[in-house]
Amino acid sequence: MRRAMLVLLLLVSPALAMEAGVRVLIAAGRLPVAPAHDAALGLTWMDFEAMPPPDVIVYGDSLAKQGIDPRVLAAGLRSPDRPVRVFNMSSAGARPGVNRALARQVEAEGRSPRVAIIGLSLITIRSDTTWTDQMAKTPMGRLFTDCAPASDLGAQIDCRVEQFSALWRWHGHLPEVYQSLRTGSPTQRRESGRELRHDGFRLNPSATEEELQGQLSEALDGEPIHVGFGEDAAANLVGMVHDLEAAGVTPVLVALPYSPILTDALIARNPAWSTERSETLAGLSELTGVAIIDPGELGPWWTPASSYDVKHLSAEGARDFTHQLLALPEFVKAVAGALSDGDGSQAPP
Repeated sequence: MRRAMLVLLLLVSPALAMEAGVRVLIAAGRLPVAPAHDAALGLTWMDFEAMPPPDVIVYGDSLAKQGIDPRVLAAGLRSPDRPVRVFNMSSAGARPGVNRALARQVEAEGRSPRVAIIGLSLITIRSDTTWTDQMAKTPMGRLFTDCAPASDLGAQIDCRVEQFSALWRWHGHLPEVYQSLRTGSPTQRRESGRELRHDGFRLNPSATEEELQGQLSEALDGEPIHVGFGEDAAANLVGMVHDLEAAGVTPVLVALPYSPILTDALIARNPAWSTERSETLAGLSELTGVAIIDPGELGPWWTPASSYDVKHLSAEGARDFTHQLLALPEFVKAVAGALSDGDGSQAPP
């Protein structure tokens, strides 16, 4: 019996030691709580966990990640008696299902903001494939939704083990664990002149007009001729709005425009594009019961240097676009009003 116990101890001890090691890395802020479909999202979640609960969280895809600057937004919303903390939780390709899962986890941890700004690009609302095909299949996606995406018995068992074992969550991602041991982070913050800041914002360098024109044909090929929203994306957007409101959070929906170069090309290809875009946003506004704040287009401040590519802004452009939002009375009323009274409501359209 003693020999059997010794053998069992020898077999189990390395696993227990590795489990403890992974937990220490997570607790020390060197490793995300679970692997995600996007390494930068894991790093963003680590940054979020390391800061005090913010007053405002920005959700969205890469257009929001690289287009709404938390520092500029916080400075514009701040008053002498009310400092404001803003965090950008957006991630590359994140559709409503991804953002809904993140918002649910934020609420489950008791770290809900007073305001959630949801950036809506035409990519975001087209479908929810980033959730169904990517994040829902990751340990982070399963962990943040209490195993909801796990459909069969084997997946459910695997997910339940992930919930209490950090090692099991990371067992297929040992290079990231090693990287965090070696450098203190599972991925790089800076790459090709782009940097992920600790408030979740992605800083991009500026492009030239020649570079933007060179990207235009490929960008058009990736854009449908007509504008609309997918039923799956709309359902999760509606669900996210309802989740936020139930948690006492004011949802503020903001449409994110493309660069003038891409917008002009889309209109040239389909003269009804602007009308279809407006009708699509109106339809989503009706479904959610929340007015969508639409800047329409980027302001006269825009130059090619304001963009990183034909869809995404540079750090300079993000600064100016955030100022453009702060100049919209309806945006300031929705965000600052909720910060002032915290009533968690917003007038429907």
